[in-house]
Amino acid sequence: MGSFRRGLTYSFCLIASPGWAEVCDKERPYWSPSDGPASAFTELYNFVLNPLVLGLMALSIFAMATGRRRFLLPIAALWLLVLLVLLMPYEMDDVHYAAIKEGCIGPRHLSIAVSAAICVVMIFTSMQNKRREA
Repeated sequence: MGSFRRGLTYSFCLIASPGWAEVCDKERPYWSPSDGPASAFTELYNFVLNPLVLGLMALSIFAMATGRRRFLLPIAALWLLVLLVLLMPYEMDDVHYAAIKEGCIGPRHLSIAVSAAICVVMIFTSMQNKRREA
């Protein structure tokens, strides 16, 4: 019975593969199978090019460059929200699962680590500025 089910599963995979080939065209339009599977660096690149993240990075650079303490904690809180969204378990639908299996979506661990590092640096910088003023 096991070999029959395995053969049936493989046949369904072969039948469904042309339909799933369009998944990566929708999820990552600039990815091609010749590039190989997406890595954590590819996901970090896609994360950094997100307009929300670009705006947060610009605000972070502005707050750090000017040294205004009142901007650091609210921006760190926004980074914390981005981090929580990245860490939130999400329900994986068939399209997202197929995109991971095809290799156009990689792990997002590096994006989580970068967001956490930026958040921690901003919080510590905010605390350091407080100590200087006192």
